[in-house]
This record gives sequence, C-alpha cells and structure tokens, in this order.
Amino acid sequence: MRTMNRLWGIMTALALVFPFLAFGQATTYYDRSYTRMSYVQGDVYVQRAQDLGYEKGEINLVVVQGDKIGSRAGRLEIQLGLHNYLRLDNDTQVDLVNLPGRDGDPTKLHVLAGSIYLRVQTLDRAKNFEVHTPDASFYLLTAGSYRVDVRENRETEFSVLSGSAEAAGEEGSVAIDDGHRIVAANGRFTSEAGSLSASRDDFGGWNDTRDGSYARPTGQTYLPAEYSDYENELSENGSWVNEAEYGNVWVPRGVSSDWRPYSSGRWVWYPIIGWTWVSSDSWGWATHHYGRWGWGDNLGWYWIPRDHWGWGPAWVNWWNDDYYVGWCPLSYWGYPGVIYNNRFYGRYGRGDYYNYGHFARSMTMVDRNRLWDRNIGRSALGADRLRGRVDRISLGVNQPNIRPNLNRGDGIATRAASVLGRQNLRSVGRGYSGNGTLGGGLGIRSRESISGNTGRQIHSYPSGGNSQGGLMRSQPAVRGGVAGSSSRSLSTNGSTSSNARRIREFSGSGRTSSSSGSISRSTTGRSNNGASSSMRSYPSRSSSPSRSSSSAPSRNYSSPSRSTDSSRSYNAPSRSYSAPSRNSGSGSSSRSYSSPSRSSSGSSRSSSSSSSGRSSGGSVHRR
Repeated sequence: MRTMNRLWGIMTALALVFPFLAFGQATTYYDRSYTRMSYVQGDVYVQRAQDLGYEKGEINLVVVQGDKIGSRAGRLEIQLGLHNYLRLDNDTQVDLVNLPGRDGDPTKLHVLAGSIYLRVQTLDRAKNFEVHTPDASFYLLTAGSYRVDVRENRETEFSVLSGSAEAAGEEGSVAIDDGHRIVAANGRFTSEAGSLSASRDDFGGWNDTRDGSYARPTGQTYLPAEYSDYENELSENGSWVNEAEYGNVWVPRGVSSDWRPYSSGRWVWYPIIGWTWVSSDSWGWATHHYGRWGWGDNLGWYWIPRDHWGWGPAWVNWWNDDYYVGWCPLSYWGYPGVIYNNRFYGRYGRGDYYNYGHFARSMTMVDRNRLWDRNIGRSALGADRLRGRVDRISLGVNQPNIRPNLNRGDGIATRAASVLGRQNLRSVGRGYSGNGTLGGGLGIRSRESISGNTGRQIHSYPSGGNSQGGLMRSQPAVRGGVAGSSSRSLSTNGSTSSNARRIREFSGSGRTSSSSGSISRSTTGRSNNGASSSMRSYPSRSSSPSRSSSSAPSRNYSSPSRSTDSSRSYNAPSRSYSAPSRNSGSGSSSRSYSSPSRSSSGSSRSSSSSSSGRSSGGSVHRR
C-alpha cells in the first residue's frame, strides 16, 4: 500500500508539472484551412460540403474546402489569411475546391458564373493560387490584384490589375502582365492579351473601397505578426491596455454589462472540427478563434493574444447533461474562467466538480435542443432559471454529443437552392494535365494558334507545377507582394516534334517573337504590386510551420475526432471534402484535442454520458 501511495504521488506531481503527460498528444489546426466571411451584403448563401445543408452568408461564418458559395443581389468578401482576399460580385457562383492544409499547399477556385476579385498580398510560391473557369485556367505568378469575369455560356475575361499570371488553354499558356487582360472561350484564347480600359464599374469601385479600408494605417501595432490581418478591426472596435500579468490586452467597446465571450453569436457544426463558434460581433473572429480571455473589475472582459496560440473552433470548456448544455471561455492558463465575488480566477481549483454559481457570470447555458439556434443570446438561460436545477458541474474539453437539425424550417434552404441551383451553368470538370506538368510540352502559343471559338467543350486545363517545356520563370521569392527585380525566360521543350509551335509572350507594350524557341525579358526595380497605390505591405509570415516554443499556458479546446486520411481530392460532381492536414511539425505549445464522443477516458478524466440519467460532460482539463 505504501508503495502504491508513493507511485500515485509521483504520478500526480508529474501531471501537475508536465500536464501534457496526462492529457495526451497535442493537435493543431492550420488556420488557412478555415476561412472567414469578412464582409456580407445582400443575398449570399453557402452549400456546405458533405451534404450538410445550406447556410445564409454572415460575418464570421467559417467556409471550408468543398463549400459552394453563391450570391444573387449581394456581395461577399472571404478572408483567406496572410492578407489575401476573395470577393464576389452579384450573381456569382464559386466552388472552394482546395484550401491549404499546410504551408505550401495550393488554393484552387472554380468560378462558374459572375465576377470575382482576388487581392493577393502574400503568395507562397508562383502558381500556388489557381482559378479555373469553364473556358480557361489561370495561375498567379506573383502577388497582386486580379479579376475574373465569367459570362454565362459565352466566355471568360481575365484581368491583371497588378502582378502577373499565366493563362492556360487547350493548346498552351500565355503570360499576362499587370494592366492587361485576355479573353477565352471553350478552351481557346479569342484575342491576344490587350490593355485594360481605364473605366471602372461598380464592382471595381467597391473593391477599391475594401482595399482602402485595409490600407489605412493603425498607428501602433499590438498584435503578433501572425494575427496582423485583424489589427484594423480590433483598433476600430476596442482599446488596448497593458496588464502587468499578460502584457497588452484588448478590451471590446460597446458591449453590454452582462456580455461575456461566446455569448453573442451561434454554434455551427462541421464534420472535421465539430461545434464551431460564429461570432455576431464583427470583430469576433480573432478574439474567439485565437487567444484567451481574462476579466478585471476595472476593465470587464479583455482578450489576451499570444503568437504561440493558434486557431481553434472555440477556446471553451463544456458541460452538459440530459437537459442543458453550457460552455465557459478559457483563461490564459487553460482553465475555465471564474468570476466570484468580483474577482477573476483563471486557475480555479483542482477537483472535478464545482458549484455552478461560481461560473454563472462567465458561463452561457441553453436548453440541450437549442444549441444550434441562430441567436444564442435569445436562447441563453439566466442563473435564476437554473437555480435548483443545476448544482455541481464538471467542465471539460469534450464537446456535447449533439448533432444539428438540418431541417430547420426557416426557409434558408429554399432560397439558397434557388441561388446555387441555377440552370444551364457550365461546369468545370476534371482537368487534364498532359504529362502532369504545366505546359505539358505545349509551350506558349503563337499568334497563328489564337483563333475563335471552335465550339468544343473544354472543362479545365493544366494544373500548376514546374514546367518541363512550357512556361518557365525565374524570379525572387514573393513575400508581402514586393520583389526588387524579376527575370523571365520562356522556352519550348527541346524534345518536342519538328512542328513545335513558335512561342510568344503577350505583354501589351510590345511583342517580341522568335522562331528559335526562346524569349527572355527582364524587368528591374519593378514592384509586384504594379501601380496599385492601395496595396499595403504587411508583416510577412514564414512559410515554415515551426513556431517559437514557449512554456506558456495550456491550449485546450474541444473538437471531434478527425480522420487520419489527409488526402484532399475533389471531383466536381461530388460535394465531399477531406480533413486538412494537421501541422504536426509545429514547435508551438501543445494543444489538447478530444473527441465529441462521451466515452470515458482515464487520461482526460471525463465522465461518460448516460442515456437514463443526468451526467457531466467532462472534466476540467488541467495544465
């Protein structure tokens, strides 16, 4: 017995000093796999992957790989991370075919109809951003601003406002520089690259306005470089205060006295990550998917950012029984935050069960069958309603084992289907890639090969990659959208047959052709941003997945089990997607991850659910 007690004491001490030994292997999510609607106006809808129904577009809604997005009389901006943005005009439909699962993975879009605008401030590498339409494919070679207009059943016009890109069709590729455009129909370019007109339509004006809002200087910066996308919106909606224990913290402006984190918004369920918070506060993306929360009698609730805290679906601990579900924001130390007698406790207790009254000011509670309500604030239960019904509770990382009701009867599915189910839209089917590399020996097309529409249906075109015989460019690595100089070389594959096509580059300001099979051109001192004065240089983000290690607090959040299959395949007719790769190479502080299943686990000390009685939803995850 004495030996057993000694061993138990040693194990307890190790769990307190090295909590990761008790709570298992860390898991991280790659934030660019989970993109955000950052602006929504009018009728915008999402058809979710894996046949999970429809959602009406709203600020901070998470959109993931495999989602279809459509607008009618509405406009939308999606924040892709690294200061990159996708914007949709009225009557536009886009499929998010591929989103990065780790640094270096490509972003692929299918544009079926309408107009989009891409503002790319950071490009991991050339051709790592692809846009496919029913008429042609386009690969971004540098950071810049780009527009795509797909005219239904007619043609696609691709415009390079700044930067440079490659347009690929049935018979080869064409280089397009800033200030130029090209038109394609059914896989063939119908004209040479020409200069853009000086006139701007309403969509172009709106894009300029959005670009200008991000270019406004914010003065002093308080966020780590990895969070810099959100500097403007936080500065406009709150104040920064220095707290001795945490450094600079952010205090929201204009919230009510009874406001608390994760109380203004709603929960949306995703197969990969489970219940994910959608904040109805315009600034709520950063503060509810990164960082932690604290509370002070003089400040109220404040948000604590740290560069080693990555993205998560929600940084909360959960409790649930047969009747109610509740959640509480995590403190700096990875414990549920408690406000008791006007004092905040971020490391509250070491036992499993606590008096609910201690959490009443920091916890949000709803009826179990209202978890998916579109406005949690209206469904939240006050402490007076729960008095005598909820006594001792056990908080933990496990999400409640509840799935949403997809047949909500709110009319959204009907309206969304009318927008996303438009008839007679041409599709972008499975692409062909020749020998598997860009160009595929086809080379840059000569003027003789540019002809009108042949009437043939071409669905998509060569995929990105290093060319063996098509378009080859040598240029500095692009980060932040600026490069000091660039050199370009265009050549045909020397192994092609005797009737190999002559190659050309369309630059608009002058054309240089050669029958010898190669063209070279260099430009010095040219910014990849072109003449766009609204493009702003932001802090660059390293392409390395590793981050600085830290002994900072635990990073506990709940999420369902994820498939180990990291494949990211997509077939146009299907509506499925696979889980993004997990960035297991990160050197950041560990983050614990748990399944939504209510099974008991010895290491996490969660208690199992019972169908016949009330039970706790888990335990406090201690670090």
